Amino acid sequence: MKSFGKFRVRKSPIIASVNPLTQKPSFVDLASECEKGLFDHSPVHCEDGINGTLFLKGREGDGYLAVLKPNDGENEPENDKSSDSSHGISSEEASIRELAAYQLDCKNFYGVPSTGLVEICYSGFQDGEIVSNSPVVVRKKYGSLQRFKKNHGSAEDIGISVFPVKEIHKIAILDVQILNADRHDGNILFERLPNGGFQLIPIDHGFSLPHKLDKCWFGWLTWPQVKLPFSTEEIDHIRSIDVERDAQILKDLGISTDCIRNMRLSVHLLKRGAELGLTLYDIGAIICRVNGTLYLSDLENIIERAEEETGITFSTCEDVNEKKIFKLAFQFIEEKIERVLEKKKKQGISLSKSSRNLLRNNPFVKENMEPCMVALSPRLNKMRCNPRSPLASPISTRRLCL
Repeated sequence: MKSFGKFRVRKSPIIASVNPLTQKPSFVDLASECEKGLFDHSPVHCEDGINGTLFLKGREGDGYLAVLKPNDGENEPENDKSSDSSHGISSEEASIRELAAYQLDCKNFYGVPSTGLVEICYSGFQDGEIVSNSPVVVRKKYGSLQRFKKNHGSAEDIGISVFPVKEIHKIAILDVQILNADRHDGNILFERLPNGGFQLIPIDHGFSLPHKLDKCWFGWLTWPQVKLPFSTEEIDHIRSIDVERDAQILKDLGISTDCIRNMRLSVHLLKRGAELGLTLYDIGAIICRVNGTLYLSDLENIIERAEEETGITFSTCEDVNEKKIFKLAFQFIEEKIERVLEKKKKQGISLSKSSRNLLRNNPFVKENMEPCMVALSPRLNKMRCNPRSPLASPISTRRLCL
């Protein structure tokens, strides 16, 4: 193998170099494997998505090894912050957010695939900054590189009723934590397990940690599993989220203060909501514009009210005023949680019809529902044992009573 400047040339005229900007040993190894693969296998364009996503192969070429999302969005319309599809996040910011989602998953609770930032120089790129034109044109791209996870499709390929509650809950908790503005069936992958169950894999987090909450939407809000209570394991995980540590991670990645402040609010809502008995649906409905895009969400209204009463602009205030507006916003969040709980109490605690059918008809959901039931209140336990309770039918009372 001969050298060509800082590049390695193996088969003329192919020139390739994958420089990992994230210095984590496992990611450095992934970048090295991708570099070797580029000499023999051209990147494959993804048919879906809007940012010129490329699939990279290893040296053997048997399946994809990694997913590259270049900052410039090759062969795609220009991405800018004014575009509705960009959610107010530039392609450069999106790459950093892909890395942020992985770094915030420090315990691998959510299963975000290994991700990092790279600089790739390759003679096969059709556009990008030219770094050499002799003997062939070599162009450079920056972007995020994520290990490709083998899967059997996405959630849009199969009915969501087969998915375990805990798998959907883990993705929903992640989305609330990072305020994912682009969660839909297409970016939730699934893998069939040997025991017949399913494991879900969350991908595409470039439109998370937004500057504004106006486009925040969680596709799982219509799924019945999110109306089921948290399990003890999930509550323990939510309690363990260290918002100060996460804020420092985001700050070190260069994510702006307004985005970090939004994350602090969503995590506070998640922690308090889970502690006091809200479901993921309840929490998501506070964050998202569930009454239509023209109407502010409850969380947006909380921010607006806190700004009016303090005279401080939430997104641009000085650090010295941050504690004051956060204190008031947290107070309003507590009040909102109390109102939701009071409304649920008046309506009676019950599972929706779709949730009951989901639990009754699916063995995998029933299996994962058991730990969730532990978190229910004594009052609900009493209701379940009452043959006239809506929770005792159509599900067997014997199976529901703890």
